[in-house]
Amino acid sequence: MNYVGLSRYTKENVEQLLKLNLDGVVLGDLLCNRKMFPYDGTELVEIMQIFKNKNLSIIYQTPMYVTDRIFSEVLHKIVYFHEKNLINAVIVQDIGLASAVAKKCKDLIIIWGRMGYARTPIVNESTLLFYMKHGVNAFECKNEEQAEYVTEIHSTAYLVYGYPKYLTINRECYYRLEYNAFEDDCGMGCLKHEKMLLSANQEIETSIDGYALGWQYVYDERIRKTTTYNRIVYADSYFEASKKFNEIAVYNK
Repeated sequence: MNYVGLSRYTKENVEQLLKLNLDGVVLGDLLCNRKMFPYDGTELVEIMQIFKNKNLSIIYQTPMYVTDRIFSEVLHKIVYFHEKNLINAVIVQDIGLASAVAKKCKDLIIIWGRMGYARTPIVNESTLLFYMKHGVNAFECKNEEQAEYVTEIHSTAYLVYGYPKYLTINRECYYRLEYNAFEDDCGMGCLKHEKMLLSANQEIETSIDGYALGWQYVYDERIRKTTTYNRIVYADSYFEASKKFNEIAVYNK
C-alpha cells in the first residue's frame, strides 16, 4: 500500500489528494498541529471523515514528545479515533504510549515511527523485539535493508520515501524563541522557512522550521523501485508529494 503524508493540509490539497490513486494518508504533526492544520487540528475529524468516505486508510501520527502534560490527551484521541473507526494505524515515537495504546486498542496497527529511532538509532533484533513486546507491530524503515530485517522478525515494514534530515530538534519552538513571539502570535512563521544564523558560527545559515532547524526531506531513489513493502511518501507540499508519489506508482504497474 502507498501512503502520502503532507506537512500541511488545507481544503484545497485534501481535494487534490483524493485525485491521486493512493491507498491512504498520514495525519498529525510530529511537533505542532498548528503548522499542519489551519485550525490547529480542530478540523482533524472532519478531514479523516473525508478520506474515510473515499475508502482510504488513515494513519494517525502522534507527537514526537509525549510528555506527562499531554500523554492522557494523546491516548484518549487515539482510543476515540479507533472506536469511531476513523484510523487504521497509529505512528508512535514513545514506548510508553505504544504500550498504553496496545492495551486499549487490541486490533490497531501500532507503527514505531522514524523519529523514535532518534532515541535509539541502532536497529537490531533485541531493540525491535523490545518494541514489539510493548505493543509495536510495525516499523517505519529508512531503507530496504531495514524493511527486510523487520519482515524477518515477523513484523510489518513501512518504507519511508522522504526521510527527515535536520540539524537539530527541540521541544520548544525555535521560531517563537528567536522572534520573541507568544504562541498565539507566531503567525505560523515556520511555514515561511525563514533563515537564521546559528550563534555558534556566524557563517552557518539555516532555516527556522518551528521546532526543527534546517528540516528537509531526503528521497532515496532505491525505495521508489521497491513494491514489496508498504511505502509512505512524506513531502512539504502537494506538488512535491504528487511528483514523488507518481515516481513510485510507476513501479506498481
